[in-house]
Amino acid sequence: MTGLLKGSLAKVGRLGRALRPLRLVKRNKGLRDMMEALFATLPPIAYVIALWVFVFLVFAIVAMGSFGGRLFLCSYGAEYPQGKRECSGVEIDSSRGILVPRAWYKPSYHFDSIVQATLTLFRITTVKYVDILRATMDITEVDISPSKGYSSQNSIFFVCYLIVGTFFVMNVFIAFIVDGFNMNRGSSPVDVSHNKLLRQIETHTPRQNWFQLPKNSVSRVFRRLAESKRFKGFSLACVGINVVFMLADHADPTPGFAALMNAQNLIFFLELVFEVIVNLIGFGPGGFIDDTWKFFDFLVMFGSAFSYISSSASVAKAAKAFRLFRVIRLMRMITAVRSILETMISSLPQFGNIVLLLFLAYSMFATFFVQEFGLTKFGLRLGPTAQFINFPNAMIACYQIVTADEWMMIMDDVSVQWPECTPRVDSTYIYGYEGPAYSFGDCGNSFARFYFVAFKLICESILLNLFIGVILEKFGFITDEISAKEDLAWSTGPSGTQFLEYVHTFEKFAAGTPMVSISAGTSTLLFNQKVPLGFLTHDGGLELEEVERVGLKYIRAELNVLLRRKHLATERFHQRWKVFYPLFHALAQVVPGPPKRFVNGVQFVDLTKVLVYWRKPSLTPDVVKAGRKEIVEEAIIMACALTIFEFLRRMVARKRKAETVARLSGAMMLSRWMRSDQHYGRRSEHYRAVNVELSETARGRRTTVLRLEWPAAALVSLVMEQETGADETIPGFVEHHDMVMLQKLKVLRPKHGLEALRRGAAAGAVVIKFVDLVHKELGARRVDMRGWGWDGW
Repeated sequence: MTGLLKGSLAKVGRLGRALRPLRLVKRNKGLRDMMEALFATLPPIAYVIALWVFVFLVFAIVAMGSFGGRLFLCSYGAEYPQGKRECSGVEIDSSRGILVPRAWYKPSYHFDSIVQATLTLFRITTVKYVDILRATMDITEVDISPSKGYSSQNSIFFVCYLIVGTFFVMNVFIAFIVDGFNMNRGSSPVDVSHNKLLRQIETHTPRQNWFQLPKNSVSRVFRRLAESKRFKGFSLACVGINVVFMLADHADPTPGFAALMNAQNLIFFLELVFEVIVNLIGFGPGGFIDDTWKFFDFLVMFGSAFSYISSSASVAKAAKAFRLFRVIRLMRMITAVRSILETMISSLPQFGNIVLLLFLAYSMFATFFVQEFGLTKFGLRLGPTAQFINFPNAMIACYQIVTADEWMMIMDDVSVQWPECTPRVDSTYIYGYEGPAYSFGDCGNSFARFYFVAFKLICESILLNLFIGVILEKFGFITDEISAKEDLAWSTGPSGTQFLEYVHTFEKFAAGTPMVSISAGTSTLLFNQKVPLGFLTHDGGLELEEVERVGLKYIRAELNVLLRRKHLATERFHQRWKVFYPLFHALAQVVPGPPKRFVNGVQFVDLTKVLVYWRKPSLTPDVVKAGRKEIVEEAIIMACALTIFEFLRRMVARKRKAETVARLSGAMMLSRWMRSDQHYGRRSEHYRAVNVELSETARGRRTTVLRLEWPAAALVSLVMEQETGADETIPGFVEHHDMVMLQKLKVLRPKHGLEALRRGAAAGAVVIKFVDLVHKELGARRVDMRGWGWDGW
């Protein structure tokens, strides 16, 4: 007894392993959300199960009164009108040539007790009712053998139960599961509007472009062509005509029709190649990575090309299958169909969570079934088609049970009991056994029926219907967007068109990323976004009063709080995984992430939520407002810090402005003086005339225009020394004017002054004097030009 007790406890401990997959739920946010939606449906599902039990009891009582004790039949012979009395002795089995005993027995599923009647009704609920229906239709009298079609009126009972117990109750299951998902959309109008807005944010978040668009003129031309309505209409028409031809294809075509099909396939393949080339030149190779649909077109083109390139008949035949994907190209070009297709694609992550949840449930039941039925003797279905001897086979058997296989036959096999099996391997149950005794045998479990019913309810009736809940939730969002009426004040939230306008405004300042700069991008976005989120009115004005200015400050403050939290989370992550930081760094060098265009950028999701919280608080439920208490307190402190920072920045800006104005005033004075100087004016006019002449000559000869510029030899540096003495006290000092006049020229020209300067500079130092208003105070300066080269002046 002690050994048996220890063995039972050990078996219970091993069964606890089946619950280990539940640990994955807390590590996956999608699974947690799915479980929360599922838990939200448990109270109404409990009511549905109670209704189902009531329906079972009512129909079970009726079935016991109508069919109880009347489903017996003889194993061999004793045909109607014979019965139990004639079903005795032995019968000759002519097929095998042996004598077999007769037995008056009842089938596995009958209505003789309330428990058995309920189990039989559950089997009928799973639409496995044909043999039970036939048995009840063949009922005659008590202890009389059945006769085919004797009581065909009994089928009315099954019709009524299938309508009530199967179609009605099972659809109520689905309805409450869908209602559980709809509860996530909220119960009050504010909750509905808020959750609708969150769904819009999730659906229309701008994607991160990993590659920048080409900026050359050719790419811009091809990009405008690819984005034009005419080009899109031409592509849509080509795809539509190609699909019509594909639908007209048939087996055993005539040579002419086959030639026509090959010609049109080649023409539309070349059209697809042209479209891919246009996109390649216009958007660059990176555009095919950033845009999924462009990449899909490239795959269709690449796969279709094999049918023309490959010499292998099998490869060419397989490549022709890529033409079928052109139908998807047609679907994505039609706006309504594309929205449905994109909705299905957006549902894939939730479908993945449901599949993972199903896998966890299957894993737990498969582990449990291996422990319970791994040693059960093979029967009619257990063994040949389904097994629980190990985990993989148990998973396959679970899949069979859920997918409408004959699950009740497997359940009967694993429910086998003594004397049809061996409870324990010892001499008590095995005659003449002399080996070691074991505490186990090959019998099943008497509670197998309960386990299978629980498995069918959880994994089929509840979890599989989660797919329907997700689909209806996603498409409910589409219908809500379509039926929503546009309201300029967003009283019930933005319509699809209004939110897309906001997204387009955001993308103007996002530089191909899902974020904008907090300091500059946020304010610019609000000045270009229409109310109620922005400050731009519908008539083109600005709504910027004191309330809007304060709101802008708090918006920036909360965005800075979110940015600070993000930085702190990043630092904690680095501290936690600092051992692997070199590996992360090396991986980032090999596989670089998207370009970071903003140092202090805020994500589209965070920015939109913050704008709604501060600019349109009527769309925020009270529960969300209560949960924002902590971050609002931080935002108030951050707003005070931003006010102090802006004050100090203004003070620094005023100081720099005064310095800049002082410098600019001198430069402006110099500019005015130069414009009034005759020599500067003559030189400017000379350069202008020479450049005009060069331009006209170049146009006449159709050559490149050459501009007159300062010669390289003129770019020299001067080392000036302070000259303290007066001009007349400097030994050997000669005025520049006197040097020119000493040449005794009849006609003076500007070049004569330059020649005089060169001769004087070669003979000794030159004294220059600033005469403009800005540098006049510098006075005279001594410059040594004797080492200069004057070529090019």
